[in-house]
Amino acid sequence: MSGMLEVRSPRWQSAGASLVVPVESYAGAGIAEIRSLTDVMGSAAHAVGAGARRIRVFPVGADAVDLIRASVFVRRIAEEYAVDVEFSVTTRAALLTRQESFLRTSPLVVEADGTVVPLCAGISRRYALGSLADSPLSDLVAAWDPEPVLELCRAAWRRAVEQPGPLISWHDHLLQASTEAEIAC
Repeated sequence: MSGMLEVRSPRWQSAGASLVVPVESYAGAGIAEIRSLTDVMGSAAHAVGAGARRIRVFPVGADAVDLIRASVFVRRIAEEYAVDVEFSVTTRAALLTRQESFLRTSPLVVEADGTVVPLCAGISRRYALGSLADSPLSDLVAAWDPEPVLELCRAAWRRAVEQPGPLISWHDHLLQASTEAEIAC
């Protein structure tokens, strides 16, 4: 299995961040992040076997039918493996009634190379705070202007509310909006 695992450790949590590393280099209990819905159950079994105690399912590129099917698998994963499961999917009603909860700049994610990005791994480097190889996290946060990320969230929100179907993959819209913003620059 390839992909990214988010490993929680006191060092990163105290700074309000998470460390995301390639699954191949995963060496301890943590949080498995699954983005492809092709084999959710198999990916979850692999992650739990590697020590993950929480599974995050962030569907990317899934249609409405895949999202509904995945919601069934998410429940099965929680029951069969006795792990917490976060399903990064929302409803149109939640988007419309709680817009402010989608306009945020956290969590911070420390990618495997030390780059600190807001919201989720894979977001365009245009929104990065910088690299831990160059500065401590506190300095990166102090020098960072979060307004472009808030504008990204607004753009993703506008895209998401236009999507048909009962379930909406919020992180998919964030990633797509960040890529489109990168191309527009």
